[in-house]
Amino acid sequence: MTPTNPEPSPTGRYVLLIDDDPINNLICEELLRVTGFARQVTSFLDPRTALEWLQQNPVSWPDLLFLDINMPGLNAWEFLDEFARLNLKRSLKTWILSSSLSTQDRQQAKRYTQIEGYLVKPLSHEHLTVIAQASPHESVLS
Repeated sequence: MTPTNPEPSPTGRYVLLIDDDPINNLICEELLRVTGFARQVTSFLDPRTALEWLQQNPVSWPDLLFLDINMPGLNAWEFLDEFARLNLKRSLKTWILSSSLSTQDRQQAKRYTQIEGYLVKPLSHEHLTVIAQASPHESVLS
């Protein structure tokens, strides 16, 4: 049986991907495009560069963010704290996408209201289906 594509909005989503692993980013970008989940993907290897980009691009705002936890320079939690300090008056729906199976990381994710869910790499069609079906007020952090 061939899986159906996640239901994108009529124009698709604009996805921001922050992960220090270029191979993972390439795989994610391809999956997001092939499934029709995203109409555009912007990737960053460096979280600080992503923060600068967010400050400079208030018009072109992503619909959601896939964020790795363990990165050099800033980890996910530091990135989210820095983003909050920017006071951009914009929200950023965030999905943690990490290889970490740590209960502590899952608990930490629950402390951030902008985190919609916690996904374990690799990003999959099933993950995209969960995101597409998630209610805007429902958290998928279990």
